[in-house]
Amino acid sequence: MRKAIRFGMAGLLAVGLLTMAPAAFAKGGGVKASGKCSASGVWKLKASTEDRGRLEVEFQVDNIKPGQTWDVMLSDNGTAFFSGTKTPARDAFHVKKRPANQAGTDMINASATNQVTGETCMGSVSIG
Repeated sequence: MRKAIRFGMAGLLAVGLLTMAPAAFAKGGGVKASGKCSASGVWKLKASTEDRGRLEVEFQVDNIKPGQTWDVMLSDNGTAFFSGTKTPARDAFHVKKRPANQAGTDMINASATNQVTGETCMGSVSIG
């Protein structure tokens, strides 16, 4: 039984890793990644550097049910720069923020959890 659970968990991890696109250069020298959420949703995460020591970070979740509230968090190197809720009128929501550019490499993490269904979307990019 324990062996079956371990294989099942390993399989879920492998599927999650395969569905997550690796970070790639976006326009303007940025990075982007995308992947599947735990149910029907899909996510996209982009980050690029701006003038004046800031980053531009965009997180989008598509293919979701309108009217359901999502808890969303964005962080840079473990420090949250956005925490809030989104209740899309249509089948997607979008968050765009401009946090300070940290010294060295910035690891941007994004997560969203549907308050009704428990569906989760998680992604990350690294920009330096």
